[in-house]
Amino acid sequence: MEEKKESPRANEQIPPENFELLTNALKNLSDRSPDKRKQGIADVEKLTRAFYEGRQDLEKPVLTFIRSRVIESPVSRFKKGGLLAFGSMCSSVIDHGKEGIHTIIAATTKAMNDDDSKVRFAACETMYNILNSCRIKLIDEICFILDSIIGVTSAPDNPTIAGH
Repeated sequence: MEEKKESPRANEQIPPENFELLTNALKNLSDRSPDKRKQGIADVEKLTRAFYEGRQDLEKPVLTFIRSRVIESPVSRFKKGGLLAFGSMCSSVIDHGKEGIHTIIAATTKAMNDDDSKVRFAACETMYNILNSCRIKLIDEICFILDSIIGVTSAPDNPTIAGH
């Protein structure tokens, strides 16, 4: 079996101090404790501010790392943590251009089609946060977003709609 290789690897492009903060934040976001998740959100917001205060070159590696290592993980707890991270980052990302928000929206809409209803529900919450914080700035993306939302709400299983 051939292993998947990323080139260049996102974690090699992130400075060690920011990489440590990111991994700790994602660990906290994936925790079952609400207090740890709140701390994880605060850490992600801190990291987001850091890479917009002179280190904008960190945006793509951080988003790529979260998408490839967390959102695309087979573990649903990690997926939900990554969605929380994206939800907390979206307002800062949209203020600095649309390239990063495309990554967030694409990963979130992909999560809306996940097998686990809790991940789909978390994706819907994340999309709400994205739309709430970005509003008119996402008018170009609205058809893509609405198509994903309609797909989730028309799903035959009620756990997604009920949030279970």
